[in-house]
Amino acid sequence: MNWLNANPAVLLLVTAGLSAGACAGEVSLEGKPCPCESGWVCCSDGFCARDPGSCSSTGGAPGEGGSGDSSAEGGSGDSSAEGGSGDSGAEGGSSGNSFSGGDGGTGAASPECPGSVDFETSSSESLALGPHNRVFLAPSIAPDPVQNHADQVVFPGPTLSLLAKFPEASSDAPADPSAGAALEPWLGELSLVPEGCEPGSLTGKTVRVRLLWHLDGAIVGAPPHGVFLGSYVDGEPVYYPDASQVQLGHERTGLATGTPALNTLNPIVLTHTFTEDEDSAYLRVYLLEDFEIETTVYVESVTWGEGDLGGSGEEPTGGTDGGGGAGTGGHATGGVTSGGSSDIGGTTGGGGASPIVECTRPQAERCPETCDAPSAACLQNEEEQVPEQSVHLSGTVTAVAQEPWAWPYDCLGMRGPFGGAQTERVRVDLLDDQGKTWTLSFLPELIEAERFRADDELQIDFERMQANVFNVSRKLSVTRDGEPDAFFIDATGAKAFQSDGEGLAFTTGDLSCAYSVPGFDGCTTARHTVIARSSGTEETTDPCRASLDGFTVSARFQYAGSAPASCNASAGSCDAQSSFVASGVRER
Repeated sequence: MNWLNANPAVLLLVTAGLSAGACAGEVSLEGKPCPCESGWVCCSDGFCARDPGSCSSTGGAPGEGGSGDSSAEGGSGDSSAEGGSGDSGAEGGSSGNSFSGGDGGTGAASPECPGSVDFETSSSESLALGPHNRVFLAPSIAPDPVQNHADQVVFPGPTLSLLAKFPEASSDAPADPSAGAALEPWLGELSLVPEGCEPGSLTGKTVRVRLLWHLDGAIVGAPPHGVFLGSYVDGEPVYYPDASQVQLGHERTGLATGTPALNTLNPIVLTHTFTEDEDSAYLRVYLLEDFEIETTVYVESVTWGEGDLGGSGEEPTGGTDGGGGAGTGGHATGGVTSGGSSDIGGTTGGGGASPIVECTRPQAERCPETCDAPSAACLQNEEEQVPEQSVHLSGTVTAVAQEPWAWPYDCLGMRGPFGGAQTERVRVDLLDDQGKTWTLSFLPELIEAERFRADDELQIDFERMQANVFNVSRKLSVTRDGEPDAFFIDATGAKAFQSDGEGLAFTTGDLSCAYSVPGFDGCTTARHTVIARSSGTEETTDPCRASLDGFTVSARFQYAGSAPASCNASAGSCDAQSSFVASGVRER
């Protein structure tokens, strides 16, 4: 409590004295403690001066603060110097020009529950993981700038970093936030109410979260996923559709709807005003893919206030001034705690990050297919799983059949732009010298069932190279009677494997299709030619069931990536993971 407010008699005498002085002539406030009279400025050292140039060398002048009254507006200033601190009950000046100002002064404010959180001053323990969190690992503070996939800075840092490791999901997994508890195996959950705060009721409160959901790598087509705000009512999870960004369906199927939240160019801003009697609030994310995926969620700030919080800091003008006591000054990335309630200091948002420019390069037609011949093969163990490491085995054929089959996505040739649903296979069962059963699967268009017979002796070489969870290159080779019989390559580049045993080699040629209009799945494509060479002098470009050195050879190569992406002016294509698929079957 302010000492003068506690002594009304003294307050009356002081007020009378100031009034009398005003009648007698101007009283110099030079060097007097803030707050200052109109026409004077409050310097960063807490003393008054006639103008910013008269402030002492300990700090420049911030913007002029308002009064300490709870209904006063927070001041905003143009000076880039750091603002001073307000006395108890006084208005703290805010500083900072529209893009690079320093932090303004901080005045007294009553404690608020829940209070806003930014990670310049808060620790990773400020916000706890939710009770049904399954994918967020230990939160940490990331001090460095956060960039989007176009290498543009979205948050200057620091931020709260949440590694999210999503397990494999089955095709019948729920893909909508309204599924509630059914999403739990794939749920990341972070409490938005700071530790130590028990609000009782959040009715009338508004929360805003700024974040970026980052994928360290590339996938072809985003799976079903979403980010949203929610709470619990009678122990059951609820979600707020007005604070959600959700994609339903998988892009690779062409059935995706909604708004993607993964790997966006701009930050995601979720805002919700509570109208029921909830006493908790959570940030939730989920992702459903048929293989494990690691991502990172970067939270820049969590802002609490009453009613409309004003600007979000996305535009260069930043947030709006809030009413109340002293406010924290502008922040280089825009309103850290814009707005504010009637009893806490509002803040003036500083300049937002420069608007992110999307790729505006002229677009051509979608790259045409160079070969419509599919190249797919699969090796599976007794558990019907594709090996996650290299395998070399010798085995005897025990059964051969042609049958309907839904090809798994992790078979060779099925991922990426060359994959697709296949309905049949030639199945070859093998028994290796360790007594284990293996199954080879081939497309009937590539290998006929009559090619193999029971008791044939085969040598299988499955080579697997992995740079990270998204960059995996694989090659499957079949040898019979010491002679290469067939090979299949599914890789990130034409040079991932050299087919020395078959006497064939692949290299990347010229850029034949530089870019394209994004397809139905939101992906662009760019293609280089593929040059196939034999051990002799034979050579062919973009082979499509071409005869080369005794093999029927097909090969295709292209980039695939989400659009818009960062533009590479020299190559004319968008940065993305590349896909290379090749096959060779010995002619008989």
